Amino acid sequence: MVNEGYAKYRYPPYYLWMTDMYRLMMSVEYMDEFNKVPRSYLRLTVTVRHSGKYTGMDIEDIGMLGYDVCARPLSQNIGSLAQPIYDPVLYALQGKINTAKEVDGVYTVSMYSTILELITVSTAHMFVGPDLCKDPEWLSTVSGYMVEVGAVASDLQKH
Repeated sequence: MVNEGYAKYRYPPYYLWMTDMYRLMMSVEYMDEFNKVPRSYLRLTVTVRHSGKYTGMDIEDIGMLGYDVCARPLSQNIGSLAQPIYDPVLYALQGKINTAKEVDGVYTVSMYSTILELITVSTAHMFVGPDLCKDPEWLSTVSGYMVEVGAVASDLQKH
C-alpha cells in the first residue's frame, strides 16, 4: 500500500491510514523546508524517519501506535496469556506463605528468596513442564545454579 501511494502520488503529499491514525506522507524533496521550521512546530526526527520509500513504523517514537499495536491487545488478553503459569506461581506463593515465620503476630517472608522462587517456578513451567516445575529438589538445584552463576559473574567483573 505504501509503495502504491508513492507510485501514484510521487511528489504531492498524501495521507495513509496507519493502525492508529492517518499519517501525512511527504516527499523527501521537502526536507530542506522542514529543516527551517522551529522544533516547537515540527518534530523533525519523526519527519526524517517517515520519509523515504518505507514509513519506518518500527521506530515510531511518539503517539499511541505502540500502545495500539502491543499494549492494548496484551492487556485485553492478559488472563489467557498468564493462565498457564498461574497455578505454578500460586503453588510457590502458598508454599512461601505456609512457611512464613511469625514474630509478635507479624509474619515475615524473605523477598529475595520469594521472588527468586517465583521466577524459577514460572520459567521452569515453560521450559520443563508442569510436573517438574513443582519438584522441590529440582527447583532448589536450578535456583542454586542461578545464584552461583550470578556470584561468579560478579566476581569476574572485579578482575
